[in-house]
Amino acid sequence: MNVLDLPFVKHLGLHISANGALSLEVLPHHKNHLGSVHATVLYGIAEACSGQAVIDKFFTPYPDALVVIRRAAIKYRSPARADLSARVKNTDPPLDRVMERLQQRGAAKCEIEIETRSAGEVVAIATFEFFIKVD
Repeated sequence: MNVLDLPFVKHLGLHISANGALSLEVLPHHKNHLGSVHATVLYGIAEACSGQAVIDKFFTPYPDALVVIRRAAIKYRSPARADLSARVKNTDPPLDRVMERLQQRGAAKCEIEIETRSAGEVVAIATFEFFIKVD
């Protein structure tokens, strides 16, 4: 599975750049009435990036895992006016520890923090809490 295969992600136009970050070439339809990138686009790239992190870590050993976001928060730091890139900044607990919990208990939760940049500047920081259940 790859987050880029999801219809909404395709609609946004996201892709994975050479450095592994999720990227978006900002086009006119991504902008809001102020001429900056729309808040939902910033949220969308961050959410997709967090989802890809979960897929990369857990879907090879657990292809039928149930994965849902329980909570999300985003702080918009400044307007984005150029192309975007998003990458994992931190996970709590570390994803290896989450894997151990899945193996022991069959379920775990974790938070993934995503940093989104535009023209080299951090424009948003988002945190997604995931619940993961495996059989």
